[in-house]
Amino acid sequence: MNPHWSVRQKPAPADPLKKTKVLYVDDDTNWLDVVATTLDDAGYEVLKAKDATEAMRLTEGINVGLIILDL
Repeated sequence: MNPHWSVRQKPAPADPLKKTKVLYVDDDTNWLDVVATTLDDAGYEVLKAKDATEAMRLTEGINVGLIILDL
């Protein structure tokens, strides 16, 4: 991990009451929970998906600020 970067160093959303949505896709449920909890603790709204099909279903009609994929 880059020592100059942290999930806590994020720009504030335009509306301070609105959280930035992050989609995290990973087939490993352990990592899915760990990363999602970390992002949530940092103030993001996290959408979790185990595969591409679930990710597409979750984000239909929703604007997501960031997508993190496990390749």
